[in-house]
Amino acid sequence: MGIMRSKDECGVMMVIGAYHPEVSGGAAQCRTLVRALSGRVRFVIMATTHEPQNLCMDRVDGVPVERVLIRLKRPWEKLAALPRMLRIFARYRSATDIVHLHGLSQKILLFLILAKACRKPTLILLTSAGADDPLTLRGRFDGWIWCRALAFADRVVSLSPALTARYLAAGMPTERLAVIPNGVDTGRFRPPRDPGEVRSLRLKLGLPEDRPVLTYVGHFSREKGSGTLLEAWKQVRAEGHRSTLLLIGATVPGHYEVDPSLVCWIRGEVRRLGAEDEVRFVERTPEIEQYLRASDLFVLSSLREGLPNALLEAMATGLPCLASRLPGITDWVIDNGVNGLLFTPGEKEELAKGLRELLADPRLRKELGRAARWTIEERFPIEHVAEQYLALYREVLGARG
Repeated sequence: MGIMRSKDECGVMMVIGAYHPEVSGGAAQCRTLVRALSGRVRFVIMATTHEPQNLCMDRVDGVPVERVLIRLKRPWEKLAALPRMLRIFARYRSATDIVHLHGLSQKILLFLILAKACRKPTLILLTSAGADDPLTLRGRFDGWIWCRALAFADRVVSLSPALTARYLAAGMPTERLAVIPNGVDTGRFRPPRDPGEVRSLRLKLGLPEDRPVLTYVGHFSREKGSGTLLEAWKQVRAEGHRSTLLLIGATVPGHYEVDPSLVCWIRGEVRRLGAEDEVRFVERTPEIEQYLRASDLFVLSSLREGLPNALLEAMATGLPCLASRLPGITDWVIDNGVNGLLFTPGEKEELAKGLRELLADPRLRKELGRAARWTIEERFPIEHVAEQYLALYREVLGARG
Protein backbone atom coordinates (compact mmCIF):
# COMPACT_ATOMS: atom_id res chain seq x y z
CA MET A 1 0.00 0.00 0.00
CA GLY A 2 1.88 3.10 -1.21
CA ILE A 3 1.22 6.65 -2.25
CA MET A 4 0.74 7.53 -5.91
CA ARG A 5 0.55 11.23 -6.63
CA SER A 6 0.69 13.77 -9.39
CA LYS A 7 3.66 16.11 -9.69
CA ASP A 8 1.51 19.01 -8.39
CA GLU A 9 0.54 17.27 -5.13
CA CYS A 10 2.40 17.61 -1.87
CA GLY A 11 3.06 14.38 0.00
CA VAL A 12 2.48 14.63 3.76
CA MET A 13 3.01 11.95 6.39
CA MET A 14 0.81 12.83 9.36
CA VAL A 15 1.79 11.16 12.64
CA ILE A 16 -0.95 11.15 15.30
CA GLY A 17 -2.04 9.26 18.40
CA ALA A 18 -5.33 7.95 17.01
CA TYR A 19 -7.36 8.10 13.81
CA HIS A 20 -10.81 7.12 12.59
CA PRO A 21 -12.64 4.92 13.58
CA GLU A 22 -11.22 5.77 17.00
CA VAL A 23 -13.03 8.80 18.39
CA SER A 24 -11.08 11.78 19.70
CA GLY A 25 -11.04 15.50 19.03
CA GLY A 26 -7.57 15.47 17.53
CA ALA A 27 -8.31 12.50 15.28
CA ALA A 28 -11.55 14.08 14.05
CA GLN A 29 -9.80 17.41 13.37
CA CYS A 30 -7.04 15.72 11.37
CA ARG A 31 -9.54 13.73 9.33
CA THR A 32 -11.51 16.92 8.59
CA LEU A 33 -8.31 18.63 7.43
CA VAL A 34 -7.29 15.65 5.28
CA ARG A 35 -10.70 15.68 3.57
CA ALA A 36 -10.55 19.44 2.98
CA LEU A 37 -7.14 19.12 1.27
CA SER A 38 -8.11 16.13 -0.87
CA GLY A 39 -6.73 16.48 -4.39
CA ARG A 40 -4.11 19.03 -3.36
CA VAL A 41 -2.22 17.12 -0.68
CA ARG A 42 -1.59 13.39 -0.68
CA PHE A 43 -1.61 12.18 2.91
CA VAL A 44 -0.55 9.01 4.65
CA ILE A 45 -1.56 8.61 8.30
CA MET A 46 0.67 6.90 10.87
CA ALA A 47 -1.28 6.31 14.08
CA THR A 48 -1.02 4.25 17.22
CA THR A 49 -4.05 2.37 18.53
CA HIS A 50 -5.07 0.76 21.81
CA GLU A 51 -7.70 -1.38 20.09
CA PRO A 52 -6.56 -4.73 18.60
CA GLN A 53 -9.62 -4.96 16.33
CA ASN A 54 -8.46 -2.00 14.24
CA LEU A 55 -6.75 -2.98 11.01
CA CYS A 56 -3.00 -2.37 10.98
CA MET A 57 -3.16 -1.35 7.31
CA ASP A 58 -6.31 0.46 6.31
CA ARG A 59 -7.77 3.15 4.08
CA VAL A 60 -10.03 5.90 5.38
CA ASP A 61 -11.57 8.24 2.79
CA GLY A 62 -9.13 6.74 0.29
CA VAL A 63 -6.13 7.73 2.44
CA PRO A 64 -3.64 5.06 3.61
CA VAL A 65 -3.73 4.62 7.39
CA GLU A 66 -0.97 2.64 9.11
CA ARG A 67 -1.69 1.71 12.73
CA VAL A 68 0.66 0.31 15.34
CA LEU A 69 -0.85 -1.46 18.34
CA ILE A 70 0.43 -0.19 21.71
CA ARG A 71 -1.63 -0.94 24.83
CA LEU A 72 -1.01 0.92 28.07
CA LYS A 73 -0.93 -2.19 30.21
CA ARG A 74 1.70 -3.76 27.94
CA PRO A 75 4.60 -1.26 27.90
CA TRP A 76 6.86 -3.80 26.18
CA GLU A 77 4.72 -3.31 23.07
CA LYS A 78 6.48 0.03 22.56
CA LEU A 79 9.70 -1.81 21.86
CA ALA A 80 7.90 -4.33 19.68
CA ALA A 81 6.34 -1.44 17.71
CA LEU A 82 9.68 0.16 16.86
CA PRO A 83 10.56 -2.08 13.87
CA ARG A 84 7.08 -1.62 12.41
CA MET A 85 7.32 2.17 12.69
CA LEU A 86 10.69 2.09 10.94
CA ARG A 87 9.22 -0.03 8.14
CA ILE A 88 6.27 2.37 7.76
CA PHE A 89 8.57 5.36 7.42
CA ALA A 90 10.75 3.52 4.90
CA ARG A 91 7.73 2.44 2.86
CA TYR A 92 6.47 6.00 2.36
CA ARG A 93 9.75 7.91 2.49
CA SER A 94 10.12 8.57 -1.23
CA ALA A 95 6.55 9.87 -1.54
CA THR A 96 6.77 12.07 1.56
CA ASP A 97 7.68 15.72 1.20
CA ILE A 98 6.74 16.86 4.72
CA VAL A 99 6.29 15.07 8.06
CA HIS A 100 3.42 16.64 10.04
CA LEU A 101 3.59 15.67 13.74
CA HIS A 102 0.51 16.02 15.93
CA GLY A 103 1.49 16.77 19.53
CA LEU A 104 4.53 15.49 21.42
CA SER A 105 5.12 11.87 22.38
CA GLN A 106 7.81 9.21 22.13
CA LYS A 107 6.72 8.19 18.63
CA ILE A 108 6.73 11.83 17.55
CA LEU A 109 10.36 12.06 18.69
CA LEU A 110 11.20 8.96 16.64
CA PHE A 111 9.62 10.31 13.46
CA LEU A 112 11.24 13.70 13.97
CA ILE A 113 14.66 12.02 14.08
CA LEU A 114 13.84 9.90 11.00
CA ALA A 115 12.63 12.94 9.07
CA LYS A 116 15.74 14.92 9.96
CA ALA A 117 17.99 12.03 8.95
CA CYS A 118 16.29 11.92 5.55
CA ARG A 119 16.19 15.72 5.15
CA LYS A 120 12.40 15.87 5.24
CA PRO A 121 10.96 19.15 6.59
CA THR A 122 8.83 18.80 9.71
CA LEU A 123 6.11 20.66 11.53
CA ILE A 124 4.84 19.99 15.04
CA LEU A 125 1.37 20.96 16.25
CA LEU A 126 1.09 22.09 19.89
CA THR A 127 -2.17 20.60 21.16
CA SER A 128 -2.74 21.73 24.76
CA ALA A 129 -1.65 24.65 26.92
CA GLY A 130 -0.21 23.29 30.14
CA ALA A 131 0.76 19.98 28.56
CA ASP A 132 2.93 20.09 25.44
CA ASP A 133 3.82 23.78 25.23
CA PRO A 134 7.54 24.54 25.80
CA LEU A 135 6.94 26.64 28.92
CA THR A 136 5.27 23.67 30.62
CA LEU A 137 7.79 21.18 29.25
CA ARG A 138 10.68 23.11 30.82
CA GLY A 139 9.30 22.23 34.23
CA ARG A 140 9.66 18.50 33.56
CA PHE A 141 12.80 16.49 34.27
CA ASP A 142 12.95 15.48 30.59
CA GLY A 143 11.73 18.84 29.31
CA TRP A 144 15.01 19.74 27.64
CA ILE A 145 14.53 16.83 25.24
CA TRP A 146 11.11 18.01 24.11
CA CYS A 147 12.12 21.67 23.87
CA ARG A 148 15.07 20.57 21.75
CA ALA A 149 12.66 18.62 19.54
CA LEU A 150 10.51 21.71 19.05
CA ALA A 151 13.59 23.74 18.16
CA PHE A 152 14.54 21.15 15.52
CA ALA A 153 11.18 21.38 13.74
CA ASP A 154 10.98 23.57 10.65
CA ARG A 155 7.69 24.98 11.91
CA VAL A 156 5.72 24.79 15.16
CA VAL A 157 1.98 25.35 14.81
CA SER A 158 0.01 27.05 17.59
CA LEU A 159 -3.76 26.67 17.82
CA SER A 160 -4.52 29.67 20.02
CA PRO A 161 -3.13 32.88 21.57
CA ALA A 162 -2.47 31.02 24.83
CA LEU A 163 -0.21 28.48 23.14
CA THR A 164 1.49 31.25 21.17
CA ALA A 165 2.19 33.23 24.35
CA ARG A 166 3.63 30.19 26.13
CA TYR A 167 5.82 29.33 23.14
CA LEU A 168 7.21 32.88 22.99
CA ALA A 169 7.64 33.12 26.77
CA ALA A 170 9.87 30.04 26.62
CA GLY A 171 12.21 31.89 24.26
CA MET A 172 11.61 29.56 21.32
CA PRO A 173 12.49 30.64 17.74
CA THR A 174 9.83 33.14 16.65
CA GLU A 175 10.56 32.74 12.95
CA ARG A 176 9.49 29.09 13.10
CA LEU A 177 6.08 29.74 14.68
CA ALA A 178 2.84 29.54 12.66
CA VAL A 179 -0.60 30.23 14.13
CA ILE A 180 -3.43 28.16 12.63
CA PRO A 181 -6.61 27.38 14.63
CA ASN A 182 -8.72 24.26 14.45
CA GLY A 183 -11.44 24.32 11.82
CA VAL A 184 -15.00 23.05 11.58
CA ASP A 185 -16.90 21.39 8.75
CA THR A 186 -19.86 23.81 8.83
CA GLY A 187 -21.89 21.57 6.54
CA ARG A 188 -21.67 18.59 8.87
CA PHE A 189 -22.00 20.69 12.02
CA ARG A 190 -25.02 22.87 11.31
CA PRO A 191 -28.12 24.00 13.22
CA PRO A 192 -31.27 21.88 12.87
CA ARG A 193 -33.49 22.93 9.97
CA ASP A 194 -36.67 23.03 12.03
CA PRO A 195 -38.23 21.67 15.26
CA GLY A 196 -39.32 18.58 13.36
CA GLU A 197 -35.70 17.58 12.77
CA VAL A 198 -35.00 17.92 16.50
CA ARG A 199 -37.99 15.73 17.39
CA SER A 200 -36.94 13.13 14.84
CA LEU A 201 -33.37 13.04 16.15
CA ARG A 202 -34.47 12.74 19.76
CA LEU A 203 -36.72 9.83 18.87
CA LYS A 204 -33.88 8.13 17.00
CA LEU A 205 -31.34 8.74 19.80
CA GLY A 206 -33.68 7.85 22.65
CA LEU A 207 -33.70 11.34 24.17
CA PRO A 208 -36.83 12.76 25.88
CA GLU A 209 -38.73 15.59 24.19
CA ASP A 210 -40.25 17.13 27.32
CA ARG A 211 -37.16 18.88 28.73
CA PRO A 212 -33.98 20.63 27.53
CA VAL A 213 -30.96 18.51 26.68
CA LEU A 214 -27.67 19.73 28.17
CA THR A 215 -24.67 18.14 26.44
CA TYR A 216 -21.06 17.53 27.49
CA VAL A 217 -18.44 15.98 25.19
CA GLY A 218 -15.12 14.76 26.58
CA HIS A 219 -13.30 11.94 28.31
CA PHE A 220 -14.07 11.39 31.97
CA SER A 221 -10.93 12.90 33.44
CA ARG A 222 -10.37 15.46 36.17
CA GLU A 223 -9.01 17.95 33.65
CA LYS A 224 -12.24 17.87 31.62
CA GLY A 225 -14.27 18.90 34.68
CA SER A 226 -17.15 16.43 34.30
CA GLY A 227 -17.37 16.12 38.10
CA THR A 228 -17.83 19.89 38.48
CA LEU A 229 -20.54 19.80 35.82
CA LEU A 230 -22.43 17.05 37.63
CA GLU A 231 -22.27 18.98 40.92
CA ALA A 232 -23.64 22.14 39.24
CA TRP A 233 -26.34 20.15 37.45
CA LYS A 234 -27.40 18.53 40.73
CA GLN A 235 -27.80 22.00 42.24
CA VAL A 236 -30.03 23.42 39.50
CA ARG A 237 -31.99 20.15 39.39
CA ALA A 238 -32.74 20.50 43.12
CA GLU A 239 -34.05 24.01 42.40
CA GLY A 240 -36.60 22.62 39.94
CA HIS A 241 -34.83 23.25 36.61
CA ARG A 242 -35.44 19.99 34.78
CA SER A 243 -33.10 18.88 32.01
CA THR A 244 -31.48 15.82 30.51
CA LEU A 245 -27.73 15.70 31.09
CA LEU A 246 -26.11 14.01 28.09
CA LEU A 247 -22.53 12.89 28.79
CA ILE A 248 -20.65 11.85 25.64
CA GLY A 249 -17.16 10.43 26.08
CA ALA A 250 -15.02 7.47 27.04
CA THR A 251 -15.67 5.95 30.46
CA VAL A 252 -13.90 2.59 29.97
CA PRO A 253 -10.89 2.27 32.33
CA GLY A 254 -8.59 1.07 29.55
CA HIS A 255 -8.53 4.50 27.92
CA TYR A 256 -5.42 6.43 28.94
CA GLU A 257 -7.33 9.66 29.68
CA VAL A 258 -10.12 8.07 31.74
CA ASP A 259 -10.07 8.31 35.54
CA PRO A 260 -11.89 5.16 36.74
CA SER A 261 -12.52 6.60 40.23
CA LEU A 262 -14.24 9.63 38.68
CA VAL A 263 -16.41 7.44 36.47
CA CYS A 264 -17.38 5.33 39.51
CA TRP A 265 -18.28 8.45 41.51
CA ILE A 266 -20.40 9.99 38.73
CA ARG A 267 -22.33 6.78 38.10
CA GLY A 268 -22.79 6.32 41.85
CA GLU A 269 -24.17 9.86 42.25
CA VAL A 270 -26.62 9.31 39.41
CA ARG A 271 -27.88 6.12 41.05
CA ARG A 272 -28.07 7.78 44.47
CA LEU A 273 -30.24 10.55 43.03
CA GLY A 274 -32.44 8.09 41.18
CA ALA A 275 -31.67 10.12 38.05
CA GLU A 276 -30.87 7.28 35.64
CA ASP A 277 -33.54 8.58 33.25
CA GLU A 278 -32.18 12.16 33.46
CA VAL A 279 -28.48 11.44 32.89
CA ARG A 280 -27.54 9.64 29.69
CA PHE A 281 -24.09 8.19 28.93
CA VAL A 282 -22.87 7.73 25.35
CA GLU A 283 -19.55 5.90 25.32
CA ARG A 284 -18.56 6.89 21.79
CA THR A 285 -20.28 7.90 18.57
CA PRO A 286 -19.16 8.66 15.00
CA GLU A 287 -22.27 10.83 14.62
CA ILE A 288 -21.65 13.47 17.26
CA GLU A 289 -23.35 16.08 15.05
CA GLN A 290 -26.71 14.35 15.49
CA TYR A 291 -26.49 14.52 19.28
CA LEU A 292 -25.53 18.19 19.08
CA ARG A 293 -28.47 19.02 16.79
CA ALA A 294 -30.76 17.25 19.24
CA SER A 295 -29.43 19.37 22.15
CA ASP A 296 -30.46 22.72 23.64
CA LEU A 297 -27.17 23.83 25.19
CA PHE A 298 -23.55 22.75 25.52
CA VAL A 299 -21.09 22.85 28.42
CA LEU A 300 -17.30 22.81 28.27
CA SER A 301 -16.01 22.46 31.84
CA SER A 302 -12.31 21.82 31.12
CA LEU A 303 -9.42 23.04 33.24
CA ARG A 304 -6.97 22.80 30.32
CA GLU A 305 -7.31 22.87 26.53
CA GLY A 306 -5.49 23.86 23.35
CA LEU A 307 -8.45 24.94 21.26
CA PRO A 308 -11.39 22.60 21.98
CA ASN A 309 -12.93 21.03 18.90
CA ALA A 310 -16.01 20.07 20.90
CA LEU A 311 -16.72 23.73 21.68
CA LEU A 312 -16.24 24.86 18.08
CA GLU A 313 -18.49 22.09 16.79
CA ALA A 314 -21.22 22.90 19.29
CA MET A 315 -21.08 26.58 18.32
CA ALA A 316 -21.26 25.64 14.64
CA THR A 317 -24.42 23.67 15.43
CA GLY A 318 -25.95 26.87 16.78
CA LEU A 319 -25.91 25.82 20.42
CA PRO A 320 -25.58 28.33 23.26
CA CYS A 321 -22.34 27.34 24.98
CA LEU A 322 -21.31 27.69 28.60
CA ALA A 323 -17.52 27.30 28.82
CA SER A 324 -14.82 27.60 31.45
CA ARG A 325 -12.83 30.79 30.96
CA LEU A 326 -9.40 29.72 29.71
CA PRO A 327 -7.36 32.85 28.84
CA GLY A 328 -6.29 32.96 25.23
CA ILE A 329 -8.35 29.86 24.46
CA THR A 330 -12.09 29.94 25.20
CA ASP A 331 -12.19 33.69 25.85
CA TRP A 332 -10.58 34.09 22.42
CA VAL A 333 -13.57 32.30 20.87
CA ILE A 334 -16.43 33.36 23.18
CA ASP A 335 -17.31 36.98 23.89
CA ASN A 336 -19.09 36.57 27.23
CA GLY A 337 -22.78 37.37 26.91
CA VAL A 338 -22.59 37.83 23.13
CA ASN A 339 -22.00 34.40 21.57
CA GLY A 340 -21.82 32.30 24.74
CA LEU A 341 -21.22 32.43 28.49
CA LEU A 342 -17.99 31.95 30.45
CA PHE A 343 -17.36 30.85 34.05
CA THR A 344 -14.30 30.42 36.24
CA PRO A 345 -12.80 26.91 35.76
CA GLY A 346 -13.74 24.54 38.57
CA GLU A 347 -16.25 26.96 40.15
CA LYS A 348 -19.46 24.96 40.41
CA GLU A 349 -21.48 27.93 41.73
CA GLU A 350 -20.66 30.01 38.65
CA LEU A 351 -21.38 27.05 36.41
CA ALA A 352 -24.71 26.49 38.16
CA LYS A 353 -25.59 30.17 37.68
CA GLY A 354 -24.94 29.87 33.94
CA LEU A 355 -26.98 26.68 33.70
CA ARG A 356 -29.82 28.31 35.60
CA GLU A 357 -29.80 31.31 33.28
CA LEU A 358 -29.77 29.28 30.07
CA LEU A 359 -32.31 26.68 31.16
CA ALA A 360 -34.77 29.39 32.21
CA ASP A 361 -34.50 31.57 29.08
CA PRO A 362 -35.17 29.98 25.65
CA ARG A 363 -34.83 33.39 23.98
CA LEU A 364 -31.31 33.86 25.37
CA ARG A 365 -30.39 30.37 24.19
CA LYS A 366 -31.55 31.23 20.67
CA GLU A 367 -29.69 34.57 20.56
CA LEU A 368 -26.41 33.12 21.83
CA GLY A 369 -26.69 30.12 19.51
CA ARG A 370 -27.25 32.31 16.46
CA ALA A 371 -24.21 34.45 17.32
CA ALA A 372 -22.13 31.31 17.98
CA ARG A 373 -22.88 29.95 14.51
CA TRP A 374 -21.90 33.27 12.94
CA THR A 375 -18.58 33.22 14.83
CA ILE A 376 -17.67 29.82 13.41
CA GLU A 377 -18.70 30.75 9.88
CA GLU A 378 -16.55 33.87 10.00
CA ARG A 379 -13.46 32.64 11.84
CA PHE A 380 -13.22 28.84 11.93
CA PRO A 381 -14.53 27.17 8.75
CA ILE A 382 -12.33 24.23 7.76
CA GLU A 383 -11.89 25.68 4.26
CA HIS A 384 -9.99 28.68 5.70
CA VAL A 385 -7.88 26.46 7.93
CA ALA A 386 -7.06 24.10 5.05
CA GLU A 387 -5.82 27.01 2.93
CA GLN A 388 -3.54 28.12 5.77
CA TYR A 389 -2.04 24.63 6.07
CA LEU A 390 -1.58 24.38 2.32
CA ALA A 391 0.24 27.73 2.31
CA LEU A 392 2.39 26.56 5.24
CA TYR A 393 3.32 23.29 3.48
CA ARG A 394 4.34 25.27 0.37
CA GLU A 395 6.27 27.79 2.45
CA VAL A 396 8.26 25.06 4.20
CA LEU A 397 9.00 23.28 0.92
CA GLY A 398 9.99 26.56 -0.69
CA ALA A 399 12.36 27.35 2.18
CA ARG A 400 13.96 23.94 1.65
CA GLY A 401 14.29 24.60 -2.09
